[in-house]
Amino acid sequence: MATRERIFFSGVATAALLIGIGFGGGILLGQAALEPAQHASQPKLAAKSLPPARVVLPAPTEMAPSPPASASAPLVQAATTTTLEPQPTSPQDHSHVASVNAIESARQAEHRREAEKKAEAAERRKKAAERDRHKQYVEKKAQQEAALEQQAQEQRQQARKPAGPFGLLAFDDGAEPVRPTSFFGN
Repeated sequence: MATRERIFFSGVATAALLIGIGFGGGILLGQAALEPAQHASQPKLAAKSLPPARVVLPAPTEMAPSPPASASAPLVQAATTTTLEPQPTSPQDHSHVASVNAIESARQAEHRREAEKKAEAAERRKKAAERDRHKQYVEKKAQQEAALEQQAQEQRQQARKPAGPFGLLAFDDGAEPVRPTSFFGN
């Protein structure tokens, strides 16, 4: 008896808890719907208070003309001379930089060709898989149609067979001729 009561009250408690959660969620959503102006204006205020962004561009690869001498000149000159590639100082260095650039562009072209080959191979595999799926579908469909045709043919053959004189009993094999009977049993 105690277990039946426990089960009943646990079911009542669960139902009350779920109803309470539903009402609480409704209240929260209702408050959010009633106060859309406060929630919408907060991101706009945050976006207006951001300081302007500072853009730092990479240093040019060629030597820039030297700026006029002033107090900030060493800082500007240091910023313009720092580059990612070495600066050519002689024709031999210039040819070295050009050959490095040519090698790098050749590598990039090779990577692009490899990526294109991989994409083409993936496309071919995808098309081959699609052809295989289609072929399997066609074979399965043909088997189903052949089975249906065979069933229909068997039904037509059974319909053509002449029906013999069958007796009234379930175990009668129809060997004896059926006698006509009348309502009065004659």
